[in-house]
Amino acid sequence: MKNAAIPLTTIEWNSAISFAARYVVKSTEVEVEAALYMWQEMEQVAGVPASDVTFNILFDVACKAGKFALAEMIYKEMGKRGIRYTRFHHRNGDGARAAYNQLVEAGEIVDTVVLNAMIAALISSYETNAAENTYERMKRMHNDQAVPRLPPKDYLSQRAITRSLKRMAIIGKDNPTLKESFQKRSIVAPDLHTYRILVNHYSIQAGELGKVAMLLEEMKFYGLPALLFMVAFGTPTGHQLA
Repeated sequence: MKNAAIPLTTIEWNSAISFAARYVVKSTEVEVEAALYMWQEMEQVAGVPASDVTFNILFDVACKAGKFALAEMIYKEMGKRGIRYTRFHHRNGDGARAAYNQLVEAGEIVDTVVLNAMIAALISSYETNAAENTYERMKRMHNDQAVPRLPPKDYLSQRAITRSLKRMAIIGKDNPTLKESFQKRSIVAPDLHTYRILVNHYSIQAGELGKVAMLLEEMKFYGLPALLFMVAFGTPTGHQLA
């Protein structure tokens, strides 16, 4: 499209940055630099201003690559531009609980993505028991729902749900009853990312293979292919099972 001199929209630039940053399982400095280069090209060459989605992508890849100073800079840049912080930015290793409370107070809807961020932050803070409790809470919340729903597996459905949750958060700020209704219908079941976080921790860092086996068994309850998951993420346990 660029070579054909067809102007790219904000959505198309965001998609390109997302693909450049997230085409691998584990983000590294290479993906971070690619994303930053495209962001620079988007704004300085094409003259298309970044949106909140652009910053979500940049913040996400910086965190996943362990570039926390960069993530903080991106966070501050959002503040300078007056871009409202969303459900993706209320995550902090040392202040996980405070960040979670801020998210709830800000009117955001708690779902699988938010709880996954909480689990990852607690594990990073060496609070494994608290991370386990959050995982158990996910399962209880899912089981207590009148109509339990599992997270979608395709990208388009996930994106549609994310947009809906952001709209619900805006609407629910002025209507607590409506927000409570939205929360009850939110998808909170563990997904592949939940198990990736937990299995990586217990198999590689903690070496507790008994808990890994338990998690693999529990994945079946949520319709997730345990063996395929382990092979895909390349953990030592998955390699041995394969």
